[in-house]
Amino acid sequence: MGELPFVMARYGRGGAFAAGPAAPAAAEASVVTRESDLAHWWKMDEGTGSTAADSVGDADMTLSSATWESTTVRGGSAIAFDGTDDYIIGSLGDVSILSNYTIAAWVYWNAVSGWRSIWNLTYSTTNTHFSQIFSVNATQTLSVYHKEAGGGLRNLYKTDYEDGDSGAGFVTGKWYHFACVWDGVTAIAKLYIDGTEEMSLTSVDGWYESGVGVGLQPRMGMYNNSWRVNGIMDDFRIYNAALSASDVGDIYGSGDGDF
Repeated sequence: MGELPFVMARYGRGGAFAAGPAAPAAAEASVVTRESDLAHWWKMDEGTGSTAADSVGDADMTLSSATWESTTVRGGSAIAFDGTDDYIIGSLGDVSILSNYTIAAWVYWNAVSGWRSIWNLTYSTTNTHFSQIFSVNATQTLSVYHKEAGGGLRNLYKTDYEDGDSGAGFVTGKWYHFACVWDGVTAIAKLYIDGTEEMSLTSVDGWYESGVGVGLQPRMGMYNNSWRVNGIMDDFRIYNAALSASDVGDIYGSGDGDF
């Protein structure tokens, strides 16, 4: 079992999407940010089949109704969700508790209404107990629910987000890069949107776990058969480290990513 800490397109992620985008100029060879600290990395570049492979860990995930999207990214593919019944799921026990983590992912919205879960971890197949939910709300809110070891619930909220291009909240037809960093030494958690720190929370305890050695079940695109994503995800990473603001900015790469 690969260890996991304590959430996406390539070309055009920082800008508006259009069908059949113009090919970008030849890119220089990229260096993946802090690659040696990756615990899980779903590149989502398979483009076919029902498996989104974990390229550095053992947490391969299975597509359930979600489909491969090949026209929106450079040099690979992404995974599309229809907001109705699509999601991706791993096996219970695939993910373990880590003392530091960074979650980073690209998301493209086709529609945003109500809560939409990008990522969640639970201790059962029925969502009876959860440790984390990473979600977006139509009211311009990016949120992480982090259940602590003692059972308490800490909420990281970035409310009233205004997109720099439109002046509104999260808009459709555009890629966003979301990241959450938790430092187990300083007990500080931070949220980032498009490489910029948007909020932080102090005195955040470690993850809740119902028993020693109990693993977590990862899901993308929905929570508890609800909060379903209508859009596309790509390049989903979990680091076994609390990345710096500079590192998160490097992953964002001014909207083009670091790969």
